[in-house]
Parts: sequence; C-alpha cells; structure tokens
Amino acid sequence: MWRVAGFPGAKEWAQDAALLSLEATTSEGHIALCFLALVMEAALERLLRSHGCEASVREALEAVEQVKAVRVELNGEVLLAQNLPPLAQKAFAAAGMRALPTCGH
Repeated sequence: MWRVAGFPGAKEWAQDAALLSLEATTSEGHIALCFLALVMEAALERLLRSHGCEASVREALEAVEQVKAVRVELNGEVLLAQNLPPLAQKAFAAAGMRALPTCGH
C-alpha cells in the first residue's frame, strides 16, 4: 500500500499508521481505492511494455503532464499547437489515443 498511498514518494510505515485509527468503512474505502490505483498502475505498465516503452509509469505520467495544447483557428481551419514529449506520445499510443494534430513549426 505504501507504493500507492505514498505519492510522491514512499512513506514510512509509521506515517500510514493513522489508517488503523480510522473508522472501519473509511479504512475499507481507503484500501479499496489503493487497490484500484495499484490495478490501474499495473494495467498502464502492461500497456507501456506491450508498445515497447521501457519507461516507468511515473516517468510516463510526468511526460503526459508536460503536454500543452492550444486550440487555434486560422482561416476556418482548427489547429492544435502542442508540446508533446516523445515519451508522452508513446504513453498516448499505449492507451489507444492518437496524437493531437499540430500546426507546423
């Protein structure tokens, strides 16, 4: 659980001891949410590997966070200017998403 609940880094077990003092339903919800996050992380890692991407899930998510897109209309044509790092492009492809169209620079 420390891998999931310890964003941005791993926590000491003592820091997660507060979980034990929570009500049963709150604790169960926290554990269920942590498990769901772990399943989603494993699925993303599997998708990245199946597309030949050796980066970690954290590295891929950091690359996706760097994507910047701006809608630009020019002479009736809609263009999207973006900053799309190569790793973010691989992450989008692994998730089955196509890259945004860009205006040429």
